[in-house]
Amino acid sequence: MNFGNACVTRLFDGEPDHLVPSSSAFLVESDLFLMAGRMIGHCSLHGGPPLTGLSPAIIHIFCGGTPETAIAEINDCPDIDLREKKNVA
Repeated sequence: MNFGNACVTRLFDGEPDHLVPSSSAFLVESDLFLMAGRMIGHCSLHGGPPLTGLSPAIIHIFCGGTPETAIAEINDCPDIDLREKKNVA
């Protein structure tokens, strides 16, 4: 959401095609994720736009897969510093 002079609130973090849900405590406690889920469900039921931009692992879970069987990639980590540490190690 953009409240004019405030920063934009992003429900999903990361780079394009590897977006993952934000871990912000405020967003988790708010109803914004509930609203986003309803929007995604509505689009799916009515043949709307597909789930583009989200991480394949997140789409796997949204479509009924389990977190244990989801294949996460290094690009799914929205924190660039953590990605660089992984590449160095």
